[in-house]
Formats: sequence, C-alpha cells, structure tokens
Amino acid sequence: MPNLMNFSFYNQIVPCFNQLRIPTRTTKSQGNMLRRTLTSQFAIHRRSGAACISTSRLPIPRKFLSTDQLSSDQFQHLLDTAIDFKKRNIENTVLQGETLLMIFQKRSTRTRLSSEIGMQRLGGRALFLSSDDIQLGVNESLKDSARVMSRFGSILLARVHGHGDVKKLADESSIPVINALSDKFHPLQALADYMTIQVRICLVRCLV
Repeated sequence: MPNLMNFSFYNQIVPCFNQLRIPTRTTKSQGNMLRRTLTSQFAIHRRSGAACISTSRLPIPRKFLSTDQLSSDQFQHLLDTAIDFKKRNIENTVLQGETLLMIFQKRSTRTRLSSEIGMQRLGGRALFLSSDDIQLGVNESLKDSARVMSRFGSILLARVHGHGDVKKLADESSIPVINALSDKFHPLQALADYMTIQVRICLVRCLV
C-alpha cells in the first residue's frame, strides 16, 4: 500500500482524482447562489410536501428509503456531490436553521457519527433520540410520532428494526425522511460503499 502521507504520491493521485465529474472549486458568488437555491428549494418542498427536493441538477426523492428509488443519474449525482464535499473539505450553511431528528431503535457508530457531523458541517443541528428517549410505536403510534416530529424537525433520519416502521413514518411525515437502516435496506451504506469503490478505482488507475 502506498504511503498516503507521501507528497509525491499525492502529486500522482490529485490529477486523476480531479478527473471525476465534479468541479474542483466554485467562486464565492457561485457558492452563494448554490446555497440560496438549495435553501429556498428545501424550504419550499418542506412546506408543500412535494415528492422530490430539487437541487441545481437533479430532483432527489424526499422520502429516501431505498436506492431502488434512484435513477442511475440521480445515484451518480449524489456520489459526485459527496465526493465534491470530501475533496474540498469545506463547511457551508446550506442547512442553517434546520434540525435533523435522528430516531435510532438500533445502536450505531459510523452512521450516527457521519450523520451528526455531516449535518453540523452543513450548518444545521442534529438531535439524537434512541428508543429509550421516545415512545416510537410503543405507547404512541408511529402515525402520531411522525406528525409530532414533523412539527419540530426539518428532516427525519430513522434507524429501525422493521422496514414497515420507516415506511409508515415516511407515509405519515410531512418532512423528508431518510432510512438509516431497516431489516431490508441500508441506502446510506450503499451510497458510501459505492463512493469508496469509485474513489478507489480512480486511485488504482493512477498507480497502473
């Protein structure tokens, strides 16, 4: 394995990494325009309950429960956006004032850390709630829970035992819902795996 701290190795890798279909940098005016567009679109679709949230390129499903919901272009767009953020390693305020409600019936390390830190780096806040903190589907129905959380949160990230639970939350919620793991799907892990594969393939090609 090459030494990742070696400067000459980075000189080899960066040109290849930059060939990915994403811009290496944006101007301040472009960044401000993107932030305003995403922020306004997020607010509009949150109020209207529309099926998708529009970005500058492609609409993404508001209720993201499985990668099966994404076209190949949407899937690649999410990967490109994630790689762009990773490459530039910058923070912005696209989700300033928004709150991510993290409802976890199962314990997690990587999903929780990446979600909380990611939300913070986009200017928002993350509130973690385990099964010990709320009565999800126990003394309170999933329908009622979804409606209450829709009043106080901006995005709902649910890590549940049964896929039917996250689907019910998505059906009854008026805010975007993301499946952070169910007994059927783990779309965030799938995206992370594909992103790693894509970047690794690029790195390998640079060394061949």
